[in-house]
Amino acid sequence: MVYIPILSYSLAGLVGLSRLNVDEHWASDVFVGAVLGIAIGKTIYNNSVGKTKVQIMPTAFNKLIINLKSKITNFNFKKPIL
Repeated sequence: MVYIPILSYSLAGLVGLSRLNVDEHWASDVFVGAVLGIAIGKTIYNNSVGKTKVQIMPTAFNKLIINLKSKITNFNFKKPIL
């Protein structure tokens, strides 16, 4: 099913180009949207098949902790933000 990623990325690219063509978005908007879409999509997919485990946890001290565990690289990242 090699054609699914090719079709998906092509369709997304055409949508981005059409937004630029009608002056609805700047090129930076389209680029950042594409990067975020790819990163979020891959993270959700990897989380669903068990390759990574992503948890976003609020705490009682007005902090947000992101916990990322990966079985692929044996990497554990836990960082408070905000």
